[in-house]
Amino acid sequence: MSSRTDRFALRPAQLCDSAAIADLWNRRAALLGQPNVYTSTDVEHRWSTPGFAVETDTQVAWDGAKLVGYGSLSDVKEPHVDLFIGLTLAPAVECDDGLTDTFFAWFEARAQESLPRAPKGARVVLLAGADTDDGRREDVLVRHGFRLDRVWSNLRLEFDRRPPAPAWPGGVAVRTFRPGEDDVNLVLAYRDAFQDHYGYLEQPLEAEVERWRHWMKPPDFEPGLWFLATTGGEICGYCCTYAESHGDKECGLVDEFGVRRAWRRRGIGRALLLEAFGAMHARGLKGVELTVDSDNASDALGVYASVGMTPVHRRSTFVKELRPGENLVAS
Repeated sequence: MSSRTDRFALRPAQLCDSAAIADLWNRRAALLGQPNVYTSTDVEHRWSTPGFAVETDTQVAWDGAKLVGYGSLSDVKEPHVDLFIGLTLAPAVECDDGLTDTFFAWFEARAQESLPRAPKGARVVLLAGADTDDGRREDVLVRHGFRLDRVWSNLRLEFDRRPPAPAWPGGVAVRTFRPGEDDVNLVLAYRDAFQDHYGYLEQPLEAEVERWRHWMKPPDFEPGLWFLATTGGEICGYCCTYAESHGDKECGLVDEFGVRRAWRRRGIGRALLLEAFGAMHARGLKGVELTVDSDNASDALGVYASVGMTPVHRRSTFVKELRPGENLVAS
């Protein structure tokens, strides 16, 4: 469906827009049958991500006094070769090709401004996500030159009984995260665990630690729900969880989970998951979910299946190459 794009007023977002953007996200979530619990605080927290600038990295579309569109381009990770776009449209304009094309023209123009930040000779891409049952979003991405690159599975476990107690291999202990003490070592463990995974990008350590600390903020973050497997004082695995999943206060979320390469296939990953699940069950949560790469090279899907998790939803990553060159990202 086409429309007159001069019907809409587009401009960078402002702080006063945060409540309207949260409402737009909630309307979109309701349409997809998802929890609609976003607040202006959620919007402003995303805007405060180190390296993100609201005045240059966002666009909003207004139809009179009603917000009908919000777009963002995130270029916060050095060496600036992966640029992530997000677009939320109100249901009434979801099929408005003119408005959609206007947003994608802005994405392209904003992305061109980022190209000089990437290393010379490096491949640079735009990345976007879409639910696999959202045919309209997939069609829009393909029409604008994107191609399907990866499929992710959302897994869930319902707590119909108390999870089994974890069985830890000899020499491995578990404890909870200590903010300020474990920050750097946790990021180092993450880097080791994920460097052979799709999408991993080597970044300056200081900048990566800063981004992790950005997400270590209450009320969502609770260090008592971040579990570390250790041996000889070294972190060999981690399971960072939250007491709610995307607004569902009855379901926990495994947000970051990994085992360092030298310690894989010893049962540490399964034990970490069961430790976290036991803590969630003790809090009265009714289930837990997580998202995993469907082509995960370390056979994480087998670990998740062993603790009773099953697929309930799938989401896709689409990519568009902006500049060919050496690929610095794991694939």
